[in-house]
Amino acid sequence: MRKYIIFIFIITIALVFPTKAFALSIYDLQPKVEAASITAKSVVVLNQATGEVLYEQGSGESRVPASLVKLTTVLVALDVVSNWNSLCTVGALDRVGGVEITKKDTAVTYTMQSLLYATLIPSANDAATALARCSGVSHGDFLARMNDKARGQGAVNTSYVDFSGISNQNVTTASDMAHIANSAFSTDRVRAITRLQSYRFCSVNKQCQSLRNTNQLLKDTSLSTVAGKTGTLDGAINFAGSFKDSQGHYFIVVVLGGSTKESRFSEAKELVRFASSRASWSDQFAEK
Repeated sequence: MRKYIIFIFIITIALVFPTKAFALSIYDLQPKVEAASITAKSVVVLNQATGEVLYEQGSGESRVPASLVKLTTVLVALDVVSNWNSLCTVGALDRVGGVEITKKDTAVTYTMQSLLYATLIPSANDAATALARCSGVSHGDFLARMNDKARGQGAVNTSYVDFSGISNQNVTTASDMAHIANSAFSTDRVRAITRLQSYRFCSVNKQCQSLRNTNQLLKDTSLSTVAGKTGTLDGAINFAGSFKDSQGHYFIVVVLGGSTKESRFSEAKELVRFASSRASWSDQFAEK
């Protein structure tokens, strides 16, 4: 009965006031819930099950995705790589700067499976570049597939020029990245890898190192982190994650242009709290 009374109230308001004056949603009638104080330039929170936008700020503004590009690199690799035990030698051709798994003047051979882990966990740029190079398709074809993949997910304002995200000529929006992250984090393999806090990474000749996940929220026991990926470049401090709240809601949270490396995590956490309150209220509204 309650939801019908609220619905009648919404219709009455819409008839009394011109519709061009404002757009009224059920959240305008929600008991006051304060959002976090967001310092990031662009953020968006999606209900992962419904695609509903629960919060946004500058979500349509063009931003540099940095290493969030790797989510699409991996999605394309999952499409085209047929044998994850095949070998790839990572060397000078793959070192484009930023985080790397190999050192200057070295060439080290890994399985494609290992490169997948190195691309997602510590966000190694040489691993991502080698993953694409050894995928079995040409440089141009792989890049075209990445841009097609983004558009296929509704990310029409996204454009990629490399595989690692090292270039500031890559562009996206928070809204676009939310759709890309939703697709990536809905993939079992990506979800399983990105929730690992560390990974023992070994070459074929047993040269091993411990890789640490760049996602600090994995250490937060008060938060149920399903998956996540960071992206960091000059002027682009980014994060995308998938979270589950205590009511069973799943959220995609994207933070682009964070003010600090730490704030992108704290603000993502606050956005999960805010989204959980909104989703819970929406559930109550839907009850008969």
